[in-house]
Amino acid sequence: MISKRVLIALFFVGFFAFLGVVSAADIEVEEIDRGSIVISEINNPALFDFIITNNGEQANNIEIFSLVGVKFSPRGTFNLEKGKTIVPVKVYLGETLLKNRGFVSFEYQINSRDSGLFKRDLLVKIISIDEVFEIKSGNLKFEDDSAVIFIRNVQNTGLEDVTMHLKSAFFDETLVVDFGPFEEKEIPVVIDLEKTRNLVAGPYFIEADISIDGEGAEVSGIINYLEKENLFLEEKSSGFIVREKSFLRRNEGNKPVVVNIETKKDVITRLFTVFSEEPRNVERSGFFVNYEWFKEIDPGKTYEVVITTNYTFPVILIVLVVLIAFFARIYSLTSVKLDKKVNFVKTKGGEFALRVRLRVKAGKDVDSVQVIDNLPGMTKLYESFGRKPDKIDEKSRRIFWDLGNMNAGEERIISYIIYSKVRAVGRFELPSATVVYGIDGRTEEVFSNRAFFVSDTVEED
Repeated sequence: MISKRVLIALFFVGFFAFLGVVSAADIEVEEIDRGSIVISEINNPALFDFIITNNGEQANNIEIFSLVGVKFSPRGTFNLEKGKTIVPVKVYLGETLLKNRGFVSFEYQINSRDSGLFKRDLLVKIISIDEVFEIKSGNLKFEDDSAVIFIRNVQNTGLEDVTMHLKSAFFDETLVVDFGPFEEKEIPVVIDLEKTRNLVAGPYFIEADISIDGEGAEVSGIINYLEKENLFLEEKSSGFIVREKSFLRRNEGNKPVVVNIETKKDVITRLFTVFSEEPRNVERSGFFVNYEWFKEIDPGKTYEVVITTNYTFPVILIVLVVLIAFFARIYSLTSVKLDKKVNFVKTKGGEFALRVRLRVKAGKDVDSVQVIDNLPGMTKLYESFGRKPDKIDEKSRRIFWDLGNMNAGEERIISYIIYSKVRAVGRFELPSATVVYGIDGRTEEVFSNRAFFVSDTVEED
């Protein structure tokens, strides 16, 4: 049966919950996304329009804030008129949230004078600066004296005064531009014809050094320099663990063309590589193996070779080696280690006796080392064996050994025997021992493993 005190508590909880619902109903909020992408390196604000409806009978003072390391603009309290009001809001994330990547949801609150607290979750996306832009270009013909580079802001955020240094084998340009969310800019560049006359047809990298508020990133793209016969060449790479590279040749001219595709792999990665089509020629040269494909293609036809290299096994092997080395290093840096073992001891009088062995090893120079162990109930210490304790606390049944200072790598072993007139049946457990020591002016303690005795065997954890 529920007590009277419990019923009263439930009444007050329900009453205050009801008040909270009524208060929150006086304010309605709709968030309009105006740029919810935050670039971690520059910590630009996420932009929203809060459409706040004041359903109260009069104007209200409100404040927008968060308790999770997020700052809002406008800051502090401001007046909210009756009815619907559009409030432009800037959201600044704290350092802790900026360590995340991808979509992040957090709670914000609106504190109003008349309506109490309104709570809602807000969603933003955190990215790195090198995820903001992508760059590409159309094909470049032998006779072209200019080209157009397409630079697109692929994120939902506006950026001002973006400095870009565009460079390739064909041009070198520096410019400052502004980008709206998802905006693509067409950048005309002048081709250096003296350079291009000596270049072999094929794909060339376009590199863009981008600077935003002092933070930099590099973005690259491909510009295809066509042959006179108008042969289109494209090479694409994708994936990380499973790396796929495709070579595509398309005859966009008016005569058959013999195309040639060449690549090379070292003797190790070739073991994890498969081809969409067997190479026509394979030749080993030192540490590398050269592969070659060739084929005649008619106008409008395409020839493609896909090479897939699976690094799963090598990556797993490397990760295992690194983890083993890491944990071995962590273990080796432990200041003091304490191990506890027990062994059964036969006695002439038939008493139940165990020999306890404590092994203390210093990983660093320590001082004032003291080992403390506990005598299990119903047992006594056999004082005629091993090193006699420096102190015995009869009340708490604890025994103490003072070892003084220990150097790094030094090891001490303490052995003693406990016995009982009553023989243990089944599993007999010994508590963990403790070592207390000083290091760098502070006192630390370490616990040993626990030891168990079952019949004639000993097991540890």
